[in-house]
Amino acid sequence: MVYFYGEKSTLDTIFICGDPPAGNLYPTMYVYPQNSLTPPIIFTYDGEPGWKEFDISEYHLRLSGYESIAILHKLKSTGPWFAYDSDGRTSGRSSWITDPFTPNPQFYNIRGTIYEFPTGDFLVRLLIEYEFSFWNSSTQPQVPKLLNVNSITKLSFSGNPSIADWNHDGWDDISSGGKFFENNKDGTFKNKTSIYGIPSGGYAWGDLDNDSLIDLFVGRGWTNDRFYKNTGDGFEDISETFNFINNYPTETAIWFDYDVDGLLDLFIANRRSESGGQEQYYPNQLWRNTGNDFINVTYSSGIAAGEPAPYYDLYGSCAVDYNEDNFPDIFVATYRLAPDLLYQNNKLGVFFEVGGQTGARGIKTASANYFGHGMGCHWGDFNNDGYIDLCVGNLAHLDERAMFSNPSLILQNEGPPDYKFVEVGKRMGLRFHEGNAGVI
Repeated sequence: MVYFYGEKSTLDTIFICGDPPAGNLYPTMYVYPQNSLTPPIIFTYDGEPGWKEFDISEYHLRLSGYESIAILHKLKSTGPWFAYDSDGRTSGRSSWITDPFTPNPQFYNIRGTIYEFPTGDFLVRLLIEYEFSFWNSSTQPQVPKLLNVNSITKLSFSGNPSIADWNHDGWDDISSGGKFFENNKDGTFKNKTSIYGIPSGGYAWGDLDNDSLIDLFVGRGWTNDRFYKNTGDGFEDISETFNFINNYPTETAIWFDYDVDGLLDLFIANRRSESGGQEQYYPNQLWRNTGNDFINVTYSSGIAAGEPAPYYDLYGSCAVDYNEDNFPDIFVATYRLAPDLLYQNNKLGVFFEVGGQTGARGIKTASANYFGHGMGCHWGDFNNDGYIDLCVGNLAHLDERAMFSNPSLILQNEGPPDYKFVEVGKRMGLRFHEGNAGVI
C-alpha cells in the first residue's frame, strides 16, 4: 500500500527490491535487475490522492537473506509522488530520495550517490500474510542457537582468524593479527603470542620442508614477507636463508604443489597501492620450492602471460584440480571490475589462463569489459556430483556501478569433456550485497 498524491492521471511503475546491508548507501534503480523480488508493477495513477493497494501475493515474495525490502519508483516532475507524514523521520534512514542521473563531483562523478531524506516518513506499508502455517501457530519451530564461548575459551583477537594444528597434536589452533592461541584440548586456549614472537600479516600454513610439521609464511608486503620454520616447540625465522623478494603489496598467499614434485610451492596475489589519488597494480607471482630455496617462475610458468600489464588489483586466490587431470589449477579473484583469472595447469609446468573459455572470469554486465569486485573465493562440490565448483565473493555497489558489477557467484562445474562453469548463484538465492567479500 502506497499513499500517492498528485493531480494528473498518468502511468507509474513500482519496483520491489531486496535491500542489502550497505552502510549509508541505498538501493537505486541501477540494482533493480539484480535485486528484484517481483516483476515491475505498472499501473495507472488516477489523479486522486490517497492509498493505492497492490496485491503481490502471486509472486510469493521471499527475503532470501536480505535485511529489508525497498519499495521504489521513478520521480517525475508532474507526479505522482509518494506522500510522507509530518511527524519527522522516526524510522532512521528508511525513506530517501536519490538523484540517479547527476554525476557526483564529491564521489568520483558516480551517478546514484547523491541523495536526500524527506522531512517525514514515506507512507508505504507492506502487509504480510505468511504462507507457512507454523508462523501463525502457537508452537514456533525451534531456532538453532550458537553459544558465545569467548569468555570460556580465553580467546581475544580481531581480524580474520587463521586455523592450523601447528603443534601437531590433532587439535586445531587459532592465530590472527600477530596473536597465537594453542588449543588446550578442553575447550580453552593458551595465549602463546609472546613465546612465538611472530608479527601480524596474512598467514599461509604449509609444510615447506616435508618434516610433518606445518610451517608459516607471513605476507606483509614490500620485501617484508617472512618464513617461519616449525621446530616442534616453536618457530624459527628462516627468511634470510631463501633468495626470496616479493617487492609488492602481498595480499593472499597459498601453498600448493604445482609441479607435483612433492614440495609445496608458493603463489602470491598482490594488491594495489595508492598515491596521490592514483592507483598502481602489481602482478601475481609464483615461486617454485626446490627444497633448498625458492625460484621465481612467474614468467616461465605462464602466470605472467595470463595477467597483462598494467595488471589487476588481486585479492583472493585458491588452488584445486578442477579438471581432474591430477595437476592443481589456480583461481584468482580480481577487484576493480577486471575479469577473474583461472590458470589451468597443463601438466608440463606451464599454466594457461582460461577464465574466458571456461566461464570462470564472471558473467556479462552492461559493459563487455567489466565484471566484478572479486574478493574472496573458495572451491567446493556444493551439489555432490563429483566435480569441484567455485564460489566468488563480489563486493557490490548500489549506485550506477551495479550495472557493471557481478554479484557474488556460484559457478557450477559441468564436468567433462570441457569442465566449463555455469553461474547458478542467482537462481539458488545468492543475492546482490554490498558487503560480500570472504568465502569459506
